[in-house]
Amino acid sequence: MRITTKLTVAALIPVGMALMIVLSVFLVSRQAEEARERGRIAGSIMQGVAELNQLTYAYLLYGREGPKVEFLAKHGSLTRRIEEIRCEDRRQQELVNEIREDHGDIRNLFITLASGYEARRGEAGDAALFAARQERLADQILLRSRSILSRAFLLGLSINQEADSVQQKTSRGILLLTSMAALAITGILLRVMGSISRAIHALQEGTRIIGSGDFDYKVRTDVRDEIGQLSQAFDRMTEQLKTVTVSRNFLQKEIEERKRVERALRRSEDRLKEAQRIASLGNWEWNLTTGKLKWSDEIYHIMGVSPQNFELSPESCLSMVHPDDRLAVEQTVAEMMSGQEKCAVDYRVTRKDGAEIVVQIQAEVACVVEGRQLRIVGTVQDITERKALEEAIRYQANHDLLTGLPNRMLFTELLILGISQASRSRKRLAVLFLDLDRFKNINDSLGHHAGDQLLKEVAVRLLSPVRESDTVARMGGDEFVLLLPDIVHAGDVDTIVRKIMDAFQTPFSIGGNEVHISTSIGVSVYPDAGEYAEELIKNADIAMYYAKEQGRSNYQFYSPEMNIRTLERMILENSLRQTLDRGELVVYYQPQVESYTCRIVSAEALVRWQHPDLGLLNPLQFIPIAEETGLIMSLDEWVLRTACAQIREWQEEGCPAIGITVNLSARQFQKPGLAEMLFRILRETGLDPACLWLEITEGIAMKDVGFTIQTLGKLAEGGIRFSLDDFGTGYSSLSYLKRLPVQKVKIDKSFVSHLAESQDDRAIIAAVITLSHSLHRGVIAEGVETREQLEILRAAGCDEVQGFLFGKPVPAEAFKEMLLSCAPQQGMRAD
Repeated sequence: MRITTKLTVAALIPVGMALMIVLSVFLVSRQAEEARERGRIAGSIMQGVAELNQLTYAYLLYGREGPKVEFLAKHGSLTRRIEEIRCEDRRQQELVNEIREDHGDIRNLFITLASGYEARRGEAGDAALFAARQERLADQILLRSRSILSRAFLLGLSINQEADSVQQKTSRGILLLTSMAALAITGILLRVMGSISRAIHALQEGTRIIGSGDFDYKVRTDVRDEIGQLSQAFDRMTEQLKTVTVSRNFLQKEIEERKRVERALRRSEDRLKEAQRIASLGNWEWNLTTGKLKWSDEIYHIMGVSPQNFELSPESCLSMVHPDDRLAVEQTVAEMMSGQEKCAVDYRVTRKDGAEIVVQIQAEVACVVEGRQLRIVGTVQDITERKALEEAIRYQANHDLLTGLPNRMLFTELLILGISQASRSRKRLAVLFLDLDRFKNINDSLGHHAGDQLLKEVAVRLLSPVRESDTVARMGGDEFVLLLPDIVHAGDVDTIVRKIMDAFQTPFSIGGNEVHISTSIGVSVYPDAGEYAEELIKNADIAMYYAKEQGRSNYQFYSPEMNIRTLERMILENSLRQTLDRGELVVYYQPQVESYTCRIVSAEALVRWQHPDLGLLNPLQFIPIAEETGLIMSLDEWVLRTACAQIREWQEEGCPAIGITVNLSARQFQKPGLAEMLFRILRETGLDPACLWLEITEGIAMKDVGFTIQTLGKLAEGGIRFSLDDFGTGYSSLSYLKRLPVQKVKIDKSFVSHLAESQDDRAIIAAVITLSHSLHRGVIAEGVETREQLEILRAAGCDEVQGFLFGKPVPAEAFKEMLLSCAPQQGMRAD
């Protein structure tokens, strides 16, 4: 083979080797770049976890939807970043798996936290337990976050080390491949140039190789002339160049490594500072040997001072502590100095700008030599917002949110404390239970917003007549309670109660309306009415209901007899629930007659309760209970059905044709489906609708005039007629009378009872009758008991009358005999 051919082959070999080197460098560089990408992902995980912590506390503080949505979006994005990490190294992959597990726990804990807020809006419960549970969830999230941060830091450090290792392997591989290429080329050239002067060509080749940077080449010639000496000198020169070059390369790599480590350290410090800033958390160190303190930048920011203008020392730190908390801080420091390894304390700090914050300091002994503490390290965190949130939650748990008064829970605690103090001092205390009379009418007529405003005004007014040591609380709804401690004489309680009653004499101004409302008060005195908190509250409540039974707008002191009345009422209520099934209800009938002829034109159906133990009970004894329990609607329907069936039976037996008047309760009148129920009863009993008169009170009719007109109009279309009961009591309804589709107006007996001696009552009745007749309405007067009353009503033009003068309410058989004994031509006698 010719020398030129060999030289050509020798030239192609280094080209191939160079391509291999380039390919190897590309593959190894790609591997290093992948490692760096994983490192960047690890860094983004740390930043994302810090942001999740911030969102968690934002949601815990405000409970709003925005932080929650942003948290879930940020969590999902971070989850995808974690899923992108794939590590060949087993330890790195274990760290990734641990991060992924903690990250999933954070989401589950946050969802639990958010679910707690949502469940809290819909139901009541122990708010203090709720707040504690929410805070524990937030702390668990913080613990998982800290775990992720430490593992992410270890993962990033491991990945960076892997990248550096790959880079070093790359450099060694390139050096090895270059060396192999040089040796191969040298061998071929030596063989090609063997026929030429070995020494000269060796020098030439050595010059070329050394020029390329390979200082391992040796001429190694055996010639001992000047060329040989030159070759030896050349070899010595290359050895020296190699030493210098290796030293230079080593020094350069060392410098680059140090720069890399410094950059990584600065990045870690920046991330730590950012995390501390987000968490308002700084770290400190106290060298007990030198007495010097070191603060991180975040502590300077928390305390509102700068390193340039603040001389850091234990004394200067203590001077910033709030005077009321200084003793607790000094005690904590003393405990640390006496051997306690860890401690934590919350205290207030007065910053240089005058602002007051709350910080939490945690300390731990970091260095102990021969039982002597040398160094203490710890953290300082600004917990002002957290403390404010805790205080707000504590306030809400113990106070009524509408009025700001203590709630039942706090009132009970204060009452228990008051009982304990009263027992020691041998004094009395009183519990007042207040309920607003007819508060429901305010909500129904003016709306719940006006009702809430009235409750606020009542709370303010209740605070005026009481002493500074007394407590006013809201139990719920329109019920309030007062605690009056240090009672020496029973008259002291009576004086305060009278002041409260007087405070309600002035009307309230609610939304431009003047509202008059009274209150009923029950009083229980310790220890006469009970020795326990719940017992005193219960007995005051019983006394309050007794006050309502006496006519409202008064107060009653608890007595043991009230318990007996309460028990009787409870027994009566339980019996009333079963009375329809047992057939104990009966309908009595009272005649309604024409005033001039005394002919019976109608009968009013009045329910009675034939109680097996208590005998015959009138409506006043059980109707209020039926209204409170909701049984009034079933009772009304039974009376309607029974009365309609009875009238139809009398018609079939040939009795004189009369109408039947049935009273409707407020609940029954407002119940949906009233018309359907009435027409169904008429169909089932076969009674002509024209025979049925429905009687509603003036109060029911005036409650919602529009609804009343609509309902009565629908029933009137079916032939039913109506009578307006209790006319003139409590409402100025004369202007509405022309709008109501009623055929008859009933004058209340309160106007009839004093008719003979009261000119005012005569004038009122005459005016009502005149107005009603001008509007084509009939008039019936109830409570007529004397002949004189009848004559006055006749003279005034009253159409019909009803009362004991013509007959008391009697059972169906007795009323039937009354019908048959009174011929239509003669009528009833009124004397």
